[in-house]
Amino acid sequence: MPKKKPQRKSPHLQGYDYTQEGAYFVTICTHLRQHRFGEIINDEIALNPLGQIAYDEMTKLPSRRHFVDVDLAYFAIGLFLGTITPNRRLASFHCSPMCEYDSGRV
Repeated sequence: MPKKKPQRKSPHLQGYDYTQEGAYFVTICTHLRQHRFGEIINDEIALNPLGQIAYDEMTKLPSRRHFVDVDLAYFAIGLFLGTITPNRRLASFHCSPMCEYDSGRV
């Protein structure tokens, strides 16, 4: 007998229009909060190559996705916190951001 998948609750607020203006607080943690992005040296974060890639990719996101702004509030060796804010340019799209991505126009 196949194992039944657990039913997950939707993280989306029922009835909320996610296309309206607003900011989304984002927390991304590594598995088991392992220190994958670097180490602490003399009370300062020293990013390793993986941490530098993660940091660079998050800070470059608005240049690749012109419909969002990103504010990294905290970047650590096992997580980062920040906000992603859809901006007014999102309203000019006539299909989803994934559609734009797939067509190579973003």
